[in-house]
Amino acid sequence: MTQQDKDLLLRDLSARLPYGVICHIECEITLDSKINAISVPPFNYPYKADVHTGICGLSWEHIQLAKPYLRPLTSMTDEEREEYRKFSYYGAAGYRDNDFNEMVAVPSYEKIDWLNAHHFDYRGLIERGLAIRVTPNNNPYE
Repeated sequence: MTQQDKDLLLRDLSARLPYGVICHIECEITLDSKINAISVPPFNYPYKADVHTGICGLSWEHIQLAKPYLRPLTSMTDEEREEYRKFSYYGAAGYRDNDFNEMVAVPSYEKIDWLNAHHFDYRGLIERGLAIRVTPNNNPYE
């Protein structure tokens, strides 16, 4: 795993922590686990999993062991699409950049939070091999 991929996975998983992201983890034991914490330097606590509860924490050094289960954007249902569209497109940070004389589009935090809560892959992790595609036969969130 490249450093760029590791950084991308850390950013993505960190944003998903409040929404109960489930990862496939391969180490001494292999399990699907809800991630509840990620430690980063200088607080690199060792990887710890509780096989009884299915909940674990990851350290920065071990983040490459985790592959989140995510849904491709193309799997969004019509009902979900309608719910997603209810949020404003631009967040409060949408503004005109006078240096470049153009509008800077900043998606609203509500849209990003909604995508994270529904486990959608909006960063292309599935295509990069960093996440596992949720399918009707392979959905740990049900």
